Amino acid sequence: MLVRELIDASPGALKDHQFSILASDVSGEALCAAKEGLYSKADVDRGLSESRLGRHFTRRGDRWAASDSLRRLVQFRQVNLTQTPADLGPFNLVLCRNVMIYFDEPTRRRVCRTLHRVLPPGGWLTIGAAESLPDCGGFQAVKLGRAMLYRKSPATGQV
Repeated sequence: MLVRELIDASPGALKDHQFSILASDVSGEALCAAKEGLYSKADVDRGLSESRLGRHFTRRGDRWAASDSLRRLVQFRQVNLTQTPADLGPFNLVLCRNVMIYFDEPTRRRVCRTLHRVLPPGGWLTIGAAESLPDCGGFQAVKLGRAMLYRKSPATGQV
């Protein structure tokens, strides 16, 4: 929604093709549900403003459907972070929320190294609030409000 709003707020300056959003999950079933773009009232009531709900979704019976303009921005792919394909990435931002909690420490370190590899210098990683990043090197913790973000060390050494 933020990317859609950014594009819409800068007519002519930014185009859909300048952005690539990959939604991934290890579960094919979860990906099918995500591709469908249908959400329950409970889903949309978890932090989605009335303004964004009205702008980006239409009501379909007891569900809410994501707009085609949102859905066109997203590609879906089944990915197992413990066996990441070599062609994954690069990404400027990786949102990996509430995933690390399912892994043991050696796996978390391996996944951390993979996420580090797919980010360019200065790229950003977010994880869930209840998670911590294992010490895998190359990330700088940056506090932004109540959120903790991780930035891959820039090649220039600047933050």
